[in-house]
Amino acid sequence: KGILSINSPTGPNFEYSLNGISYQPSTFFNNLDTGTYLVTVRNKTDGCTSQPVNFTLTAEAILRGRYYLPNAFTPNN
Repeated sequence: KGILSINSPTGPNFEYSLNGISYQPSTFFNNLDTGTYLVTVRNKTDGCTSQPVNFTLTAEAILRGRYYLPNAFTPNN
């Protein structure tokens, strides 16, 4: 699962939404599946809403527990 962190605009007067669902005060969205999301920012003071911005979350493969450790080497080749 992935995390989306919004860096700008931030502050107590802003709320954030993914795909136009509910707005939240936090700039973090956790446990996201890979895919494309629409991010929208709303100003709580005047109700103005930004145009949605596409954000694509992709998966990065991480192999854990698989290391190559040579059993012999020479310091000078």
